[in-house]
Amino acid sequence: MAEQLQRQIAETVQDRMHAFLERPHALTHMNVLELIESPALLDDPRALSASWLNQLHAFDNLQNIAVGVEEQGNFIGAGRAADGYFTIAIRDLHEDKHYRVFRVDGEGRPIEKLTEIQNYDARERPWYQAAVQADQAIWSPIYIWAAGTSIGLTAALPIKGADGRLLGVQQAALSLDFISGYLQQLATNLDQKQQFPLCPEPQ
Repeated sequence: MAEQLQRQIAETVQDRMHAFLERPHALTHMNVLELIESPALLDDPRALSASWLNQLHAFDNLQNIAVGVEEQGNFIGAGRAADGYFTIAIRDLHEDKHYRVFRVDGEGRPIEKLTEIQNYDARERPWYQAAVQADQAIWSPIYIWAAGTSIGLTAALPIKGADGRLLGVQQAALSLDFISGYLQQLATNLDQKQQFPLCPEPQ
């Protein structure tokens, strides 16, 4: 019985991790299709960040959603911070070359600047270059994030226009801390089930 329980736990962990790692790619693919249909959104940071904040609210095991734009190296992103609040990240060459991360309120409005990095270019980032080189959906190598506060990896997919021209790279990033937190939560849930494997379902 113990061996059977261990096997069931191993299979459950494998299934949960598969789903956990598939969702960033599925969401990235969906967002790429939207941007191919409406490429003007790449010049609308407000609309994109609002859409991605909604996605983060819908899926609590996603951490960051963003796009790097080929034409100017711009970046538009939304993220979930460790303490539960949400952020947006913008680099817009119409303003300057700086990458800025803001804490946002419940309506997605910036209320506090958290990070500012000068002379940022999304096209120079490891996840962007790896996706362009592969020309397909990838998991990037592990790399240090732009703000220098996290290490992680990214599900990335190039965005190609109808003429085959590269428009940018869509991504969904996970820090190693975020992945570790998910595994710890999964282990806790499984441990609770293991302690009471024969408890009947409540009537």
